[in-house]
Amino acid sequence: MEEVYVNYETALLAKVKGFNAIDCTGYYHENEGYKKGYSFCYSDINMQSENAVLAPTQALLQKWLRDKKIDITVITNWKKGRRIYYVGFSFLNTKNEIDIWFSNDNKGNKIEYDTYEEALNIGEYESLQRVFVT
Repeated sequence: MEEVYVNYETALLAKVKGFNAIDCTGYYHENEGYKKGYSFCYSDINMQSENAVLAPTQALLQKWLRDKKIDITVITNWKKGRRIYYVGFSFLNTKNEIDIWFSNDNKGNKIEYDTYEEALNIGEYESLQRVFVT
């Protein structure tokens, strides 16, 4: 199975929210004339450029979110002979109750994604944006 890295927007938001894992093997950068390019980096975080944004794999970011009590769920279903995916996440709110969020459109219908990785990326981004407090 191939490791999938989160996209730039999710990586940047994770950085803002405090993600800083030394075992990331890649980063996005905006130096040397590159805009949001992806590179592999040194394992020593101090060797990275100042503008580097760590690019964790989806699995590593998902584990980090789980450690912060945010669980991402991707649901698989079939529609007209093709596999589709839905995404949601659960977390403990300030009242210590479990809240659940699903990716819905304006009419309340769950949004369908073509790949598991696309759905997981949306769930990770939305959980960082909506729930996570540093």
